[in-house]
Amino acid sequence: MAPPGQSNSIVCFKSCYPNNRFTGRGSEPGDPDGCDRTLANAKAAYRALLPALKAQPEVLFVAFTAPPMAEFIPVGLKAKIKNMFKPEDRGGALAMEFNAWLVDRENGWLAGYELPNVAVFDYYDVLRGGNAKGYTAHATRGGHDSHPSREGNGKAAAAFMPFLSAAVQGMGW
Repeated sequence: MAPPGQSNSIVCFKSCYPNNRFTGRGSEPGDPDGCDRTLANAKAAYRALLPALKAQPEVLFVAFTAPPMAEFIPVGLKAKIKNMFKPEDRGGALAMEFNAWLVDRENGWLAGYELPNVAVFDYYDVLRGGNAKGYTAHATRGGHDSHPSREGNGKAAAAFMPFLSAAVQGMGW
């Protein structure tokens, strides 16, 4: 945090990986305050942020896409039976769609946003590592824990530094 009387020049924010556990598509335009974790509500929540970000054009806001989740593999008979009746999508196709929407400057979240003070770092895609189903390639604890591994965090840091440099240059600093 900035000292009293000063403000931050760069503000980074992100959601945690459970926010990629969508319950369905929902109905557009969505409800930014809705309790259901639908794709439409998530998009509405991010769109609701834009007026507050626009009100501070001197601050660079960097949104990180939420990291991908580890693929759910039911263990034990009870989990396998439960998954047969209610398969759990732990961030696959809908998470890929949402995070692609966040980073798409032309057709996504920032479409029509004319200021250079908002940028989106694709943390999701870096950690997905090309996984076609949308799950993390850098899970911990034997592939069951969605927290990024040391290797995944290293890749993200290496990708973030040039990204941040470009975003700062885009602000004209």
